[in-house]
Amino acid sequence: MRSRCLIFIFNLITLSLHAQNNVGVGTLTPNANAALDVEANDKGILIPRLDAAQRAAMTGSLTATERGLLVFDPTDILFYYWDGITWISFPSTGASDADWYDIITNDVTPDISADIYTLGNVGIGNSSPVSSLQVTGVTTSDNYDIIDSDGGYVRAMQGGTTGIPAPNFHFHLLPDYNAQAGATEIKMHYGFNSDVNDHSFYSKNSGANVEIFRIDDSGNTFLLGDFRPNDLPGNAGQVLQSQGANASPLWVDIADNSATNELLISAVLNGTNLELTDGGGTVIANVNSLLDNTDDQNIDS
Repeated sequence: MRSRCLIFIFNLITLSLHAQNNVGVGTLTPNANAALDVEANDKGILIPRLDAAQRAAMTGSLTATERGLLVFDPTDILFYYWDGITWISFPSTGASDADWYDIITNDVTPDISADIYTLGNVGIGNSSPVSSLQVTGVTTSDNYDIIDSDGGYVRAMQGGTTGIPAPNFHFHLLPDYNAQAGATEIKMHYGFNSDVNDHSFYSKNSGANVEIFRIDDSGNTFLLGDFRPNDLPGNAGQVLQSQGANASPLWVDIADNSATNELLISAVLNGTNLELTDGGGTVIANVNSLLDNTDDQNIDS
């Protein structure tokens, strides 16, 4: 008889739950709009805790029917919900590297040195990168800036009209690109079609571009300005002499080593004798035999 009473009471409770269509925990009057209404002033709700491996194990059995399935990852310290295709974390950032995600599982990558970065491709602005780093802007642009922590720029700029192949490519190294007076710029102008046939380097100061070096399509090299090996300009009449491997060349005076091309120190006419002095000594030539108004004459020493 006692067993029958228990069964009867259980059936009444079950019928009541089905009829009410919601459950209250900590309350006798659960909200009519909630299937489950939990009230407490000293307790919370523990959502099922699954890490990345456990979520991956579930993925094969999940479909669009389970959209909204909620779990908590104790490693990432993030909630995840199933969107019908993959697990989506929220909020978007957590205690670890929550700004980097695995492209397949959409899980937060615990370390940016993981294989997805060292062995795969990284995409910024696209989900199917085809190179080690592929950046795709939301809008078409011909400028790409990389800014360091001090605000300095490294800029790669495709010249010409956006969306149209241009005749040159500019690469800028900008120590100070904030439009300030005196900002220095190094620009490489690289031509690759019939309109531009050289490779040029420019220096920019206070808004003015000055060409400093160029190689044309024939391989000729042009250096505009002083040539200063070891920051030494040399003197007029000097030549540049090699100092051997792994040594900077030096400016030297022209050597007086040729008997037919000597540098005179002095020339003195003493009567009919012409005294010529160079690094090898003094030579006296008698000019007494020379005739007036006559070309192609020889003198003997």
